[in-house]
Amino acid sequence: SSAVSVSLYYVASGGSAGASDVLLPQITVLGNSTYIANELQAMVFNPGDALWGFASVGSAVTITVSGFYF
Repeated sequence: SSAVSVSLYYVASGGSAGASDVLLPQITVLGNSTYIANELQAMVFNPGDALWGFASVGSAVTITVSGFYF
């Protein structure tokens, strides 16, 4: 599999992804590999907020997110 460019955005409720919302600027993920985004640890999402991801190749990336609800 070839490399894919990926960008992640934190989008507040009702918003859209823009330059001020970038969490991970365009990074390259190699085919059949895993990227662990340690820089996103301790993020807090409010109700309605979202994590948006964009890839240079559709259906080429799977994103798994885990966390706590309190």
